[in-house]
Amino acid sequence: MSLNNANKFLEGQKTCVIASIDSDGKPEAAAIGFYHDPANNYKILIGTNKASRKYANLNNNPNVAMVMGIDGPQTVQIEGTAEEVSVSLIAAQLDAYFTKSPTARKFAEVQGQTYFLITPNWLRHTNYQEDQPIFETKDFS
Repeated sequence: MSLNNANKFLEGQKTCVIASIDSDGKPEAAAIGFYHDPANNYKILIGTNKASRKYANLNNNPNVAMVMGIDGPQTVQIEGTAEEVSVSLIAAQLDAYFTKSPTARKFAEVQGQTYFLITPNWLRHTNYQEDQPIFETKDFS
């Protein structure tokens, strides 16, 4: 198991669950589309609307946890920090994001739509089909 194995698994995943914390310290989780970029230290691009609870939570506390692959013997868990980014900064990643998650494209022109890049600081790839089923890392370089 390695970061490359985790990358291959993530390439096949279109949605994830992201957990954030509200201003009262309560958790909130949402299923969303995502795009990860191994060439950019595995940063993860997500979209949300400024009217959502998720947006308020990420602005209050940028720490997040994510799970990809909840329906099989493999999962990737990621913890990291979220930063709101301008569309001009992530134009190339947005095209890849919309290709991977075509339903996200319909929200691109919705008033209040915005994007976050999540910088992972911990990743765990679990694959119970392997002899060594767990790989963890904090190194994304």
